[in-house]
Amino acid sequence: MAYLKIFPRSLVAKADGSGAYIGRMTYDFEQYGRMLYDNETGVALEYQLLVRSGWSIRLTNTSQSLAGLSVFMHAMNYYLFGVLQFDPISHWNKLSDKDCEFYFERVYFDMGTQQFTAVKKKPVAATADGVKSFIRAKLRS
Repeated sequence: MAYLKIFPRSLVAKADGSGAYIGRMTYDFEQYGRMLYDNETGVALEYQLLVRSGWSIRLTNTSQSLAGLSVFMHAMNYYLFGVLQFDPISHWNKLSDKDCEFYFERVYFDMGTQQFTAVKKKPVAATADGVKSFIRAKLRS
């Protein structure tokens, strides 16, 4: 069991007029086997010209109590813009006054390995068969 897994769910942001997007990221996390759902943190998506050209995401709330969130955000920069090739301008209408949304595939960030991993889907039939065999075993005993 990993001590911390963060499951990003969505980004909701709005153009701020300077070319950046300000909003929030919703995520779930598992800490020492306990799941906590519907957590949010403020984020900003900005285009960087000086350090390295490209988009970046950063925390706007500096008072987050979740240890490791800054490590997660560093990895999120690579995952969101490098792996997923997310570009806010091509995904969202910059002129819109409405919130723009982006939903993540089912992945989690494991603090132990410091990597994103796809959540394995369990086939419904296999799960149902597993429950049936468990019930049969209980009835026999």
